[in-house]
Amino acid sequence: MDKKDADKFKLYVQLAKDTVSDYMIPTALYRDMDDGRNPQFNEISVYEEFAWYHYYIGRPNLLNFPNENDRNRTFADFSHEGPAFFTWHRAYLLKLERMLQQVRRV
Repeated sequence: MDKKDADKFKLYVQLAKDTVSDYMIPTALYRDMDDGRNPQFNEISVYEEFAWYHYYIGRPNLLNFPNENDRNRTFADFSHEGPAFFTWHRAYLLKLERMLQQVRRV
């Protein structure tokens, strides 16, 4: 990548940080929202939306749902630990490319 392309990429990333996404993220759990009567959401930028995807898919997921007395809990990070790593990240980078193309048009 030459300097011109790198500068263009940085510009699009900055545009993504300055562009409000069509999506919002919750700032509290549903149970803390007074049964949905007190919704708590924040607007996010297109860049933050992209970062949220990575955070959310990378969270450990509980497997073998234990009962209260079972201390042997098994967790898995499906985006990083397993055979889907390359496939998932390829799709993730394609999502980034499409998001940057979208902010470029705005």
